[in-house]
Parts: sequence; C-alpha cells; structure tokens
Amino acid sequence: VGHVRGVRRLLGAAQAELAAITAGDRGTIRVGTVQSIGTRVLPQLLSRFHELRPGVAVVLRESHDVHVLLDAVADGELDVTFTEIGPEARFQYRRMLDDPFVLVAPAGSDVAGLASVTIGEITTLPLIGYRDAVCSTVVEQIFQPGDDPRFVFRSDDNPTIQGCVASGIGYWATPLLTVDTDDPAVAIVPIEPAPDPRHIALAWPANRRPSPAVAEFVDAAAAVCR
Repeated sequence: VGHVRGVRRLLGAAQAELAAITAGDRGTIRVGTVQSIGTRVLPQLLSRFHELRPGVAVVLRESHDVHVLLDAVADGELDVTFTEIGPEARFQYRRMLDDPFVLVAPAGSDVAGLASVTIGEITTLPLIGYRDAVCSTVVEQIFQPGDDPRFVFRSDDNPTIQGCVASGIGYWATPLLTVDTDDPAVAIVPIEPAPDPRHIALAWPANRRPSPAVAEFVDAAAAVCR
C-alpha cells in the first residue's frame, strides 16, 4: 500500500506538471478553499478571474481541514489551495491577508455596546465554538495557558453559529472573515490587546511550476484580498 501511494503521488505530480506546460487560455484549474474564503473572497475572485481567463474553468474543493487540502496539492489532485497554516518546505506560499480575531455578540447584549473586550473577559462568557479540531485550534490558540473558556455549543457551519449568537445562545470568538458583517442581529466587538491574526495564504508545490492560468489566479486572488 505504501508503494502504491508513492506511485500515485508521483503520477499526480507528473500529470500536474504536464498540465502546467500545456495550459493556455482553456482548461481547468483546481483550487482548495476553506469555508470563510468561499463566502467572502471567492465570489469576487471568480468573477475577476473569469474576466481574465474566460475559457478556464475553476473547480473548487472545500474542506474544514487545511491539511487535507495541502496533501491534495502535494499529490497533484489540486493545483493550489488557500491555507491558514504554514510554512512547510514542500510548498511555496503567497500571503493573501491577515484576518483579525473579533468577538461576535448578540446585538441587544451589554457586551455589544463595549468599545473592546479582553481575552480574559471573553473567558467569562458562554461561547460557541467549532467541532472540527483544526478550526477549533485556530480559534482557541488566542487563549492563554490557564484560561478556561466555557463552550456551550459547537458547530462547523458559520451561518449556524452566527444564528445562535443572534438568538442569544452565546458569544463567538472568531476571525472576522467568517462573520456576516451586514447582519443587524449581531455586533462585532474588537479584542484588545489584539491576538495574532489568522494568516491566509495560497500554497502550491515548491517543486512544480504553476501554469500561466494558476499564476494569474494567484495574482487575481492577491488583488481581491488587498
């Protein structure tokens, strides 16, 4: 089984390399993405890329686990992926944006009227978190050793979590990009001092030259994220 996996990885890489050589104004690029990017960035990005390369189709693969997406890139199943972790020597990266952490509160709550909250204050609130281990690790790393945040509900669907906040079930510490900022039922409260933001990048194999279409997709993504 180990040998077969190695052969499949080499074949996938060879196929991706051939695609990079022959790609022009037609064809397909395969892109990995996470939920928040799919909601807030991809609509503008796909529209912009279609104007640049109308003959190139973009096939998306979404996962809560960026490790799955990165492995798919390494195996030649994807051409490029958005990621929130790194760096790894097997990939090249291009930084897209820094996504700050915020607290999402019910619009009618006392917390909604605050200018900011501290991490310590957040630990005293009933919180809604993620079930997925990777997503929960990204968020819960903002807490310090010894903190004891209290989670009353967990879900991996951002709209579901935001709906629960709007209903007063709890509060949501999360990267800003995951939030529907036009929702009048919730308030977005900055965290001070601000934790290190989530770093969003695009990654592709270090040993594989991206096709012209993929390179243009990366440039378009950087422009949209700016």
